[in-house]
Amino acid sequence: MKTLVVIVFAILAFNAYSLYVSSVPAVVKNALAQKFPLRNDVGWTKKDHTCYEAEFSVHGIDTQVYFASNGKWLETQAGIALSQLPKRVTETITKNYPGCSIVGAEKIEDVKKGIFYETDIMSPHITKELELKSDGTLYKE
Repeated sequence: MKTLVVIVFAILAFNAYSLYVSSVPAVVKNALAQKFPLRNDVGWTKKDHTCYEAEFSVHGIDTQVYFASNGKWLETQAGIALSQLPKRVTETITKNYPGCSIVGAEKIEDVKKGIFYETDIMSPHITKELELKSDGTLYKE
């Protein structure tokens, strides 16, 4: 009986997933295919009525890409190694947050803001997410 329940659940989940993916407008799927060719392993999420998120892995790097419902690219977020952060970004964090360690980083390309970096920092007393330009300027604290 448990096996039957699991199989039925798997079939329903697959059908719901297929239905959801098929509801992504073709113009959005085509925009992703142009920006990231050969992506077959894409998970889609509708963020709101005007924005879709495509989530996939590129060479083992988790990547999220956001598109407007008309197919216009809005933003790409990709995890990066801490060693890939620009020197000025790490210098700003070290100077402004002594005693904090950078525990995570993403490179973000945004249609409005351009390229910037999102970092997670921690210390025994602080846990923050920061957004910084390549030159070390803080966007958001």
